[in-house]
Amino acid sequence: CLYYACMDQFLTPFFKLSEFNKNISDPKLWVKPRPELLHVLQKLRERTGESVLITDGARTIQDHIETYKKIATRGGKHWTDVIVWTSRHLPAHGHSELRAVDIKCRSGKDFLTGAQVRDKVLEIVNSEAFIGLFGKCYWGFGVGKKYLHLDTGDRTMNAEWGYDY
Repeated sequence: CLYYACMDQFLTPFFKLSEFNKNISDPKLWVKPRPELLHVLQKLRERTGESVLITDGARTIQDHIETYKKIATRGGKHWTDVIVWTSRHLPAHGHSELRAVDIKCRSGKDFLTGAQVRDKVLEIVNSEAFIGLFGKCYWGFGVGKKYLHLDTGDRTMNAEWGYDY
């Protein structure tokens, strides 16, 4: 089989490895998401009965810079003033697993708001079943109008911030 096809395995019934690595062209550099992150996405898909689209996952440094150039333009700032070099989208800093995704959840023909998705995620991560599997985990929630940034891995408390897009 082609190397790419062999690498692109289903991690759960609904998510393939490639979905988390859209920005990384070389499959040898792909990273798997942390188990608790993958579990939350799978449960979110099962509970909503709708598509959960990963709009951003693992990033290369070059892609990370381009992302922050777009963000800085919206705010009228220079990208070097806003970039986060320790982003959980970057599989670095001693971490071999992906710790962050940006997601959209369908609701019929539209998408749920970022706040609605956050609330569904909180139901999952605060459930006895989740805590029984993974223990207490802390999460970062970047709440956008129609998407949610979700991260975990090395937080000591939950964090939340908003996006105006």
